[in-house]
Amino acid sequence: MNSPFLPQALWRVLWQPYPVFSELKSRKGASWWPFLALVLSFAALQWLFFNKVDWGWYQSEYLQPMLADLPSKDRATVLAEMTSGRVLVAQLSTGILGLIIANALMGFYLSKVTLVDDNNVQGFGDWFGMTWWCNLVLVVPMLVALVMLLISSGEISPGILAPVSLNRLLGLSITHDWYTFSESFSLLLPWKIWLYYSGIRAWTQIASGQALLIAALPAVVIYGVWAAIQLF
Repeated sequence: MNSPFLPQALWRVLWQPYPVFSELKSRKGASWWPFLALVLSFAALQWLFFNKVDWGWYQSEYLQPMLADLPSKDRATVLAEMTSGRVLVAQLSTGILGLIIANALMGFYLSKVTLVDDNNVQGFGDWFGMTWWCNLVLVVPMLVALVMLLISSGEISPGILAPVSLNRLLGLSITHDWYTFSESFSLLLPWKIWLYYSGIRAWTQIASGQALLIAALPAVVIYGVWAAIQLF
């Protein structure tokens, strides 16, 4: 892939995904670029947060409530061991590993459901690569959060790390039953679904309605089941 295309593709894919995916269809190895953009943005955001937040305040306001079921003696021991460095390493490890696993599952799903197109020649590796391009949507709120962190200090809510989550509208506390759900639900989800839809259309001959269903189904199932569990 020629060098002018690559850096431009990292932002062009966000608003002109079809031509970018059409170009990527015959290219190999280009997905390292969005992968690195996502991982480095995530790492920078987490590092900056844990180096700027008032750690004593963060422990009492956010970590201690999560340990409410532990005996007070054990809770104090666990809190003492939860230094900002250790929590940062845990966040980086689980965040990056979780993204890789989620994208691998999405790539596997796409590689199977797109077999309805007899002319589809893209394998798991190709679709796994596409997931990194579609997830570049996540870089947008991370950049917003980085700017907000640069001008913040002290008692910084972890909500700043997810400026476009549903909970920014709801304002639920960490002890609320729907807190994790609302923090995980991004208001940019339709944008990411549109990128998947565009990629499917660019790489296959699947009809638009079916492509939209394929792109949206995982999110509908995951959040639908999660919401149902919360309700019942």
